[in-house]
Amino acid sequence: MRLNAFMEGLEIFARHFNDTSGFHLAAEHDQFFLYKTDSPLTEEELEVVNELGWFQDEVPYDDETEERGPYDPDEGWSCFV
Repeated sequence: MRLNAFMEGLEIFARHFNDTSGFHLAAEHDQFFLYKTDSPLTEEELEVVNELGWFQDEVPYDDETEERGPYDPDEGWSCFV
């Protein structure tokens, strides 16, 4: 993931946190984790963050279709950097 895609994703997610100064992120090796947002993303925002390379790590992935299940507002987000 490139810096501009990383930053654009964070800007979208930040709109959906009530308090951006709270503990809402983590990182392990090359994977960045963002806790679930306080409010759901819009359909347009979902399309953008998915195109940028963000995904919900806990949402099932289908190897055949290479797609994840539907958006789950109760799950966090992740990306590989």
